[in-house]
Amino acid sequence: MFRTRTRTTGSSTSRTSGTRSTRVGALALVALAIGAVGMSASSASAASAASAQAAGVAAPGQAPDRADRTRTLTVQQLDRLGFAVGPRLQDDTWGVTARLDRIAAGRFDPVTMRGTVRDADPGQVLSLQRWVPVDAHSGRFVDTGITTVVNRDHSFRLTMRLGVPGHHGYRLGWYAGHAAFGGVSFQLNTTLPQPTSAQWADLGYPVGPRLQGNVTGVTARMDRTSMPAFDELQVTGRWDQADAPLRLYRMSLDSNGNLKQKKVAATFVWQSGTTFRMYLQSVQQGTAGYEIRSADCDPADASATEACTTIPFQFRIDPPRADAP
Repeated sequence: MFRTRTRTTGSSTSRTSGTRSTRVGALALVALAIGAVGMSASSASAASAASAQAAGVAAPGQAPDRADRTRTLTVQQLDRLGFAVGPRLQDDTWGVTARLDRIAAGRFDPVTMRGTVRDADPGQVLSLQRWVPVDAHSGRFVDTGITTVVNRDHSFRLTMRLGVPGHHGYRLGWYAGHAAFGGVSFQLNTTLPQPTSAQWADLGYPVGPRLQGNVTGVTARMDRTSMPAFDELQVTGRWDQADAPLRLYRMSLDSNGNLKQKKVAATFVWQSGTTFRMYLQSVQQGTAGYEIRSADCDPADASATEACTTIPFQFRIDPPRADAP
């Protein structure tokens, strides 16, 4: 199991079967494997950058400084600034309708946008820009160097391979005069290479649908093991002697191979004193490890071996359905 945790209730004690050395060893092996894939992908991207400008494909965008690369906003904060959550995009002011083939992708993986722009002349160059926030309310746009051209029938196609990781706001369009920028704004999440399903299992995050907590009396069952973005996952479980609300965390590996956590917006409903149901809707695609934990167990370090009760599992979120909002 991923963690060595102990929970004492009365005079009885239950313990997970894993050890710290096993967990650290598995994490190191996963990080090495992902690092080898990442170096290969970076080399391939560098080799193809010179010819990437053709047909709306460009070299990965580069941020002007380190601070710009690391500062990101949440989905809700970007939405309040006018960056829409795809895959369908529309701006009536400039006559733009478009669709993304995905709203999240790995670093340097292709993301394609197709659409039409009514108010741009054929041959007009459309440029992709990224929003660099100063805070949740202000910031500036920087050019990514990624462009495409409006066709004779006012259609366009853009394939982008983004190199700046994180959840960012983007806009595609053109300067229409008097400093006005015509186009469409949207959100994209660019992720670093993450463990595979088998690697997550090695780290102690099983596939499901039946799940076992790290102490006796804590179990759960998922209604599915994967879903399209915008759908809803339901988890029904039993949590004996719960003395605090439950929370859901999503796990990931950073660029140094360290396991990190992020609290996820999920709804927990208690159906009785010991039975709960969890509802999760998410747009963050890919396979990841998750943990249901008690709210009073919130270690700052995701690798810490605190005495926490937890239900670990892995879950895959696929691209949204064609009729997704």
